[in-house]
Amino acid sequence: MGILQVPIQSDVMFQQICQFFGPQIDSDFAIQKQNIEKKSDEMYEKCYKDWLQEGEIPVKK
Repeated sequence: MGILQVPIQSDVMFQQICQFFGPQIDSDFAIQKQNIEKKSDEMYEKCYKDWLQEGEIPVKK
């Protein structure tokens, strides 16, 4: 019997682990993911929200 070794993204692995064990299994990863999403939202609010309307693509004319 062999072991299949395939590269798996950390987000995918975390989702699979949470489905099996529950979301409390790796609180550090969950907190880190929330912080990244929060920073992304803050960057959007600060840089793009004022001048970029929903559905528009920023293209120079």
